[in-house]
Amino acid sequence: MKKIFWSVLLIIPFFTGCDMLGELTKIPLPFSQSITIPATGLGASTTIETPEIETGIDSVLNDAGISSDFIEEVTLSKMEFSMSSSSDDLSFLDEVTIYISSPGKDDMKIASAKDVDNVSNLKFDVQDVDIKSFILGESFKLKIDIKTDELISEEKEIDINMEFIMDLKVLGM
Repeated sequence: MKKIFWSVLLIIPFFTGCDMLGELTKIPLPFSQSITIPATGLGASTTIETPEIETGIDSVLNDAGISSDFIEEVTLSKMEFSMSSSSDDLSFLDEVTIYISSPGKDDMKIASAKDVDNVSNLKFDVQDVDIKSFILGESFKLKIDIKTDELISEEKEIDINMEFIMDLKVLGM
């Protein structure tokens, strides 16, 4: 029994250390973008495409002194909408689905939100998908499908804040 106890005590720090090492190999990549939602009728559906968002991945990798070969995966960790005008809220939104797109690749769903409440900052449910091929390119776009549940009498300016996590291979393996 003592052998099992000591074995467990020795193994626990090893696994905890691996988790800590894994966290050290994650590099956050923040991006921001603004969009304009046009005036629409009640229950309208609109698709908005952002201008190209430059990834700047080459400079990030050069600054970190690593090659793109060491990137295991890239995932979205955070996606948020906030009103550019602090006096407005996002209650006019019913459903929002966000896709990432890039030339030569199929669009991929990365985030969504339903039944938006009376909030000025909307946090999305993010998809657990590897978007490495989109981020390793020079740029990407977001395609945003919006369904409203209110009449929008004037354009709405929305700021998008997102953070991707670039996970590097541990010790190059």
